Amino acid sequence: MSESRLIELSYYAPKAETRLTAYVDTIILDHNEKGGIISAVRFGGYPENVRAMSDAIYGGATIEATQNGATHRIQSKLRGYQRVLGHDGIYATATLMATDDEQTADDQNDAEDADDAQEGQHTL
Repeated sequence: MSESRLIELSYYAPKAETRLTAYVDTIILDHNEKGGIISAVRFGGYPENVRAMSDAIYGGATIEATQNGATHRIQSKLRGYQRVLGHDGIYATATLMATDDEQTADDQNDAEDADDAQEGQHTL
């Protein structure tokens, strides 16, 4: 039997008695002392499952990733992603990417000062 390149993501919420499954073709993990943390992921499936899995990841859930018999528990960051959802007929996709650190007002002022300084320079 050939090995699959897709990774099965599953999420189980005992209180809601809900189990979700989606299939990942791309996943990027960051690591810390607790293990893998999702930095970016792209998955697909039925629209309801894709939306629900996207919500679970966006909500900071712990997800199980299984590929070729190996299962790993990976974490997600609470509200730490930009989401793009799309669908074509009965197939849907979701892409979640970790958001960058927000710029502070000081950083924005520094950028504006640099732009003003460049505008004041002229070349002959």
